[in-house]
Amino acid sequence: EGGITTQEGLVNVHPQEAIVPIEKLGGMIADAMKPVVAENRKMREQNDTLIAETRRQAGRFADAMVEIG
Repeated sequence: EGGITTQEGLVNVHPQEAIVPIEKLGGMIADAMKPVVAENRKMREQNDTLIAETRRQAGRFADAMVEIG
């Protein structure tokens, strides 16, 4: 079931250490990573937007150079 230890024990733990059943560990890690995944997705979308705008600016610059030349 897991919990926080209150004393030293047979499994070589120290007081105030968490004991997590292996069955729950995957879910805990997945839950902990959700905000990281969401932020990464947001940053990738922002990066894609910036790349697209940079490409548009290059095209605008080329058009302006043609008009000048």
